[in-house]
Amino acid sequence: MRRLKTAIIDIGSNTIRLVLYSYDKNEGLREFGNLKTVARLRSYIESDGEMSEAGIQLLSNTLTAFKKVIDDYEITDIKAVATAAIRQAKNKNKIISRMKKETGLKIELLSEEEEAYFGFLAVVHSMDTPSAVTIDIGGGSTEITLYSDKKLQKTYSFPFGTVSLKQNFVSGESINESERKLLRQYIKNQFNSISWIQNVNFPVIAIGGSARNIAQVNQHRVDYPISGVHHYEVSKDELVGLNEFLGNMSLEQLKQLDGLSSDRADIIGIALEVFLVLMEVVGSIKFQVSKKGLREGVIINRVLQSNPEAFDKYNVFEENAKRLAFEYGRGEEELETLATLSDQLYRECCELNFFELNLEDYKLIKRAALIYSIGEYIEIDSAHQHTFYADRKSVCSWYQS
Repeated sequence: MRRLKTAIIDIGSNTIRLVLYSYDKNEGLREFGNLKTVARLRSYIESDGEMSEAGIQLLSNTLTAFKKVIDDYEITDIKAVATAAIRQAKNKNKIISRMKKETGLKIELLSEEEEAYFGFLAVVHSMDTPSAVTIDIGGGSTEITLYSDKKLQKTYSFPFGTVSLKQNFVSGESINESERKLLRQYIKNQFNSISWIQNVNFPVIAIGGSARNIAQVNQHRVDYPISGVHHYEVSKDELVGLNEFLGNMSLEQLKQLDGLSSDRADIIGIALEVFLVLMEVVGSIKFQVSKKGLREGVIINRVLQSNPEAFDKYNVFEENAKRLAFEYGRGEEELETLATLSDQLYRECCELNFFELNLEDYKLIKRAALIYSIGEYIEIDSAHQHTFYADRKSVCSWYQS
């Protein structure tokens, strides 16, 4: 496939986002632009089920601004997708028709199944976790998937999200204890209605802005040394502790909290309750965060349609380490040489009884060889230090860039 430049517009219930991507077989998938508007379109759905004129106008103004950015970058491959807020609006056809007329953008309304599938696609192509239950909680809907050995098994979409749950369960600025109990029971009843996630004991992987914010807040609390939240893992006990910590804060305190976007301060506690209840139903002790979600799933699907072998979901780390090495000017022959030398060195050390063969250590050595001293391309005298920076960004965070 020749180099591809694509603009993805994600019209969600809480935010509307424009992301610009490029792809070629050597560099892989690159994000080179990202704009967001916190629109909360779900809050513009009125009692009759229609989206109000104010909500429609907000959407039109946002898409018009995004279209100017797209035109400035001279991108012609554009895909605009809408999820729960538009999907649940009774006047959705009128909205889509009006957006085409006013902005020139054709909006594709995703079904619940498509929304869940794209989230799954992003996770399995960017994380090494072989089997999991994923949750993508937006403002107006929540998608759940179950996958095993990187193969999709089941999907389900719930007609609730952080914004709609706040509207239905929270009377003031922040949730009180009695409201929290009612919310927990409602969520538990919803999750218990699908038998295939109960006690599967898989990790729970969360997608979306609320999940990213939870990871960022926890990283600040524990002084986590690595920048980036993709593939970040938190134990259930840590998540419970974080929930208690946030539950004791006022809305103003939450707005000032490091790692938490001020526009999510009023809904972060709701998202945490949803994640914790899901972990309880699944029987999970591991909570992982994926920075990649619907938008990445859409562009990955777009690339795979043209080249089914563009990504290897079973070797995520190795594939992206190779692309990182290519970015710093390393060829296939050099990578193969480094891999061979590291393999020989490790095996010789084992035979000389310096240490016993350990498959996990062996795997780490082989991975480290792929990025060995790439920092020399920044500054040869500080190659080790700069290699560590690259390792933090592109290897420990896996697919972060």
